[in-house]
Amino acid sequence: MANAFVQDPSEVLFYTWDFSDLLGNYTISSGSVAEATGDCSITGLTSTTTSVSAKVDTSSATVGSIYRVVCTITSSSAETFEKTITILVMEG
Repeated sequence: MANAFVQDPSEVLFYTWDFSDLLGNYTISSGSVAEATGDCSITGLTSTTTSVSAKVDTSSATVGSIYRVVCTITSSSAETFEKTITILVMEG
């Protein structure tokens, strides 16, 4: 998965964080997705044994702003991993 995306404020896009490279023979026990400022709405969180997916709604975000969206998981071996994407909100 790429780490940086451009998203129109009218879009609600679905992103997937793949952790298979970090898990080895383990699986995801729990996962969460958050954006620090609260300007982006995160919904539709789902997970498989190796990935987490969520919808990111930028309709309340400020055009021209950059948002970091962090996915955190706990593995079946009780390890915690994080992956971050960056979203630039642009009209267009």
